[in-house]
Amino acid sequence: RLANLAPNQCFSIAELGLGTGLNLLATWQLWRALRDRHPHLATAKLHFITTEKFPIAHADLTQILALWAQRAPELSALIEQFLAAYPPLIAGCHRLRFFDDNLTVDIWLGDAADSLTKLTSGTYLTPAPAVDAWYLDGFAPSCNSTLWAQNIFAQIQRLSRSGTTAATYSCAGIVKRALQSCGFEIQKVKGFGSKREMLTAIIPAPVSDETSGHTDNRAA
Repeated sequence: RLANLAPNQCFSIAELGLGTGLNLLATWQLWRALRDRHPHLATAKLHFITTEKFPIAHADLTQILALWAQRAPELSALIEQFLAAYPPLIAGCHRLRFFDDNLTVDIWLGDAADSLTKLTSGTYLTPAPAVDAWYLDGFAPSCNSTLWAQNIFAQIQRLSRSGTTAATYSCAGIVKRALQSCGFEIQKVKGFGSKREMLTAIIPAPVSDETSGHTDNRAA
C-alpha cells in the first residue's frame, strides 16, 4: 500500500502503545527503503500517530535500543535519529518531523482514550486525520484491558474509513467482537515466533447496486 501511494498523498498509521518504538522504527525502515526504490514516492508523506500512557525515560530507552541496534544493525541510524528527537515526558501531543524521509510522528503521551478523543475532535488536527492502518496493542485483554475498552474502539471507528486495516498479536474473542462491531472484517493469519495466530482486519468498501448486480424496483 505504501509503494502504491500517489505523488503528494499522505498515508496515516495509528498505533496503540509506543513502547520502545520498534513498530515505528520498522515502519520507518520500510518507508525509507520504498522511497529509495520508487521515485514516485518522493513527494508522498507518511504520518505515524502513536499513544503511550507509560513512556520510557530517555536514558532507559537508550539502553534498550542499544541492544536492538546490536541485533538489527540496519536500525542503528534510525534509532539515533529517534533518540535525538525523543520528547520530554509531558502529557499531550509531541510532533517529530523527519524532513528527509517525509515522515511526521505524533507521540501522544497520556491515556489512549483521552488522546484519541482529542484527535477525533479535530482540535489538534483539523480536520481529524483518517487512519489508513492501525497497529493495535499486542498484549491480550487480560494483560492490558484499558487498551481494549469500548471507548477506545469507538474512537477507532470514528477515525477509520473504507479500506482501513488493523493488525494485532491478540486473537482474544473480545478483540474479534470489538473489531467486528466497528465494521471490520477479521481474519486469522500466521503469528510471529511462537505465536500460532494473530488477527488482521479491514473495513470493506460498501457494495453499490452496480457492483452487486442488485436492481431496485421500488420506483416501478
